[in-house]
Amino acid sequence: MSRHSQEYSNNVPAGNLLLCAGIWSSGISYVKTLRMLKLMNVVAINQTTFLKHSKYYVQPIIYNMWQSEQHDVLKNLRQSEEGAILSGDGRCDSPGHSAKYGTYVFLDMSNNKIADIQLVQSNEVGGSYHLEKEGFQRAIHFLKNFGIAIKQVVTDRHPQIAKYIRLNMPETQHRFDAWHIAKSKLLCIIVILFLSNIIMFKSMGDFTKCEHEDIPPEVQKRKKWITVSDPFVLANFEKIICDKRFVKDVQKVSTLHQTSSLEAFNSLILQFAPKQRAFHFLGMLTR
Repeated sequence: MSRHSQEYSNNVPAGNLLLCAGIWSSGISYVKTLRMLKLMNVVAINQTTFLKHSKYYVQPIIYNMWQSEQHDVLKNLRQSEEGAILSGDGRCDSPGHSAKYGTYVFLDMSNNKIADIQLVQSNEVGGSYHLEKEGFQRAIHFLKNFGIAIKQVVTDRHPQIAKYIRLNMPETQHRFDAWHIAKSKLLCIIVILFLSNIIMFKSMGDFTKCEHEDIPPEVQKRKKWITVSDPFVLANFEKIICDKRFVKDVQKVSTLHQTSSLEAFNSLILQFAPKQRAFHFLGMLTR
């Protein structure tokens, strides 16, 4: 008669499977988890067993669940008479131009659910610069092959994606996220206002005044502030506001749908796939 410290499921210790599933579901590092258990003198599985259980049990279950959930979302989109309204955004697995993976995500704006996720490896497209466009194209082809009519797409100001939609999707309205339009010029305007000693704190949340001490009047008189009527101020404001690309893009700003929910989703993904760690393809996709 043998005695086991835990129940078995198909000759696999159930506790080991639950430990692997818990690590994947919480987004914590296996190495840190093992170190913590070791400090507590708790016997745990080694890394080989963890990777084996992840490959044959945890990852397939996660992927199958995602496909089932995605199918329900796409089925509802296909039945929509007005057409799908999607917001799209891409992210890379590391900062700079050395990314190995690029992920492009489409969010269904009608129910705030993820419609599709495309993971692209940089060696497939000849470099990390092309990851976002390739992910966008694959997601569009996948959705169209499923029979979904795309009415509107809201994205950032990525020039390659804008050109692709203009040339290949004439029936689809392309709109830009308002924040991506604003932030491209906001910093320049703030710098000019600082140089002009004109700072407004309306709608800035917790920021109601400058962090520095008040400047005495006699010091302010000695400082050579740029005046509002200064040609430098006027010329730079005109250059910022009348920029051809900016004027053109403002006309395509989305007045209703934005990518803020998608940005929040990408921030959440960082908990499960931080940019400081490397993963293999399936590991990255399931995370």
